[in-house]
Amino acid sequence: MSKQRESYFYKQLVPFLIGAYPNIQVQKAELLGKCALGYFNVLLTIDRLIDQKEKLNEDVAQLFGAIQLHEQVIRQLCELIGNQSSTGGLTFWSNFEVLKKKYVQTILFEKQISVAQKHLSEQNFEELAYGKSAICCAIVHGLQALCKEDAELSKIETILKHIHIAFQYLDDISDFKKDIEENQWTYPQVLLNDYLERNALEVHDINIRHKYLFLSGIAQKMVQKSVFHYEKAADLAQNIGLFDLQNYLLKERANALFYQNEINYLIEKTQLKSKKSQIFQTNNSLKDTIKNGLKYLTNNAKEGFWTDFMTSAGRGKTWISSYIGVQLAEHNLVPELLKTVLSDLSKTGSYNDSVMQDADSTTFLIGLHQAINGNIPGSLIDSWLKFQLPDGSWATYHNEAELRQALDLETDISVQGWLSGHGCVSAAAALVLSNIPNLSNQYDKTINQLVDLVQNNSLNAYWWTSDVYVQVFTLLAFCKTDCVPPTIKTKLLESIIALQNPDGFWRNPSDGEASPFYTALGLKAMVAYQAKNHRIKIENTIRWLQNHQTTDGSWKTSRILRIPATDVLHPTLVKHWRNSSFGVNALSDDHNRVFTTSTVVNALADYQKFIQQ
Repeated sequence: MSKQRESYFYKQLVPFLIGAYPNIQVQKAELLGKCALGYFNVLLTIDRLIDQKEKLNEDVAQLFGAIQLHEQVIRQLCELIGNQSSTGGLTFWSNFEVLKKKYVQTILFEKQISVAQKHLSEQNFEELAYGKSAICCAIVHGLQALCKEDAELSKIETILKHIHIAFQYLDDISDFKKDIEENQWTYPQVLLNDYLERNALEVHDINIRHKYLFLSGIAQKMVQKSVFHYEKAADLAQNIGLFDLQNYLLKERANALFYQNEINYLIEKTQLKSKKSQIFQTNNSLKDTIKNGLKYLTNNAKEGFWTDFMTSAGRGKTWISSYIGVQLAEHNLVPELLKTVLSDLSKTGSYNDSVMQDADSTTFLIGLHQAINGNIPGSLIDSWLKFQLPDGSWATYHNEAELRQALDLETDISVQGWLSGHGCVSAAAALVLSNIPNLSNQYDKTINQLVDLVQNNSLNAYWWTSDVYVQVFTLLAFCKTDCVPPTIKTKLLESIIALQNPDGFWRNPSDGEASPFYTALGLKAMVAYQAKNHRIKIENTIRWLQNHQTTDGSWKTSRILRIPATDVLHPTLVKHWRNSSFGVNALSDDHNRVFTTSTVVNALADYQKFIQQ
């Protein structure tokens, strides 16, 4: 449960509940909602200052600000509901006092538990979760006072109880590492300690404890508990006719189930990565290096296709299989396997079978059709060309309504970043277009647009952590035509080589480490254009790649794919990228190593072909 979602819930709470109070004045209800938000902010500020008591002197201004806001809220409530001498006010303020005491007692009890690191039962945890949200119930009593009629008070309070317990289960998972760092004792920490003790494991590293939270099954069980409470709350909301609240809760239930699915993917990814070789096998010949890489790829073509990367959309399938297929088909490697792969892929290009079509997946699917049999379905071509914009560039998506529906995004969240043309998408499309004669007009428009980007020094990657990706694919596309001046090609190659380390490799900017993926792309560029002028650099790269193949035939991977938020037009402006397989503004790795390994095998085969000529 993100803080943004909780904030949205509290802002919408009065509109969610107002259906139970048909005679209430809307203007008064809205003012009550504003008072509630102000009071919540006071409590959040004070609670934060208590947690950071060692910095209290630095936060005096915040404390006084909270006091002033508190005084303002109380005055507004008195004007709205009346004071303790009035009939309606007396009941409200009496109930408000009870709720405040419950909240304070809960907070103090939570602090005591945290300091002593006492054992927490599930019942203790849920009582704490509800007690911390006690003040929220004051809204119900406020609405009751304004309505001056009996409403289903106990049912509404029960709904709020279930909601806040659901919130807390998810919060404690998402804040697990942060809570440990800030010495906050939480229920999942208790459960994890019990698990580690039962299994005679001694783990002190926070990052490893965080992994065990998921590998132990604790996180999944807590998400299931959250789903249970969302369902209970939704059923009660439906029962008393609060349908907007019911819809919100069903949506949050779906989000929790989606999160549970991500956890399952994360566990699968972790288990898969643990089986990969970490040992380098040096001194192999070029022929054996390629052979071992092909063996790894063949062994990992599960069920006749490849998967790699793990994102909120699941495992990459059509995109991955098509990309790998194009790499291998270029040198007529494992042709029978590639026919099997193509026959199993979707008829429309998409990341996998469960998501909408995108440009890159379609680009490489078309490239695979062209490479294997030279016959591309007309409907696939027609759908692909919709991703090309009037200026010749290519966008990842083109249908805004479909994209919003797929991502469940409101209209106030921009999706322009994913609908705009980007060099890395255009470069891949240009390379595939170069092999399709009857699409020469589209190829020329794309090439011209890429030339403009090179000349304006604005050829940048959007979906990749290094510009090497877009630079290399652009150069490869340029090499297929005489229309691009040699000076442009040379300029592009020089910008690629400028990033090469003297030992022959290229780094991944996201972690500063040597990257086999970007190194293979750099090798392709040098072999493709003016290769004879760069023999020493090429040989250094070949040597580095041969010495960094692992014993299972693969090459190690890193977080090379980045997923900007839908409103991000320029990824360089994103201040923080998360190392995560899920969500946006995140960096993901090709954990199965097939994406990187196929790129390296292809580059080595390029070099092998070059030296044989």
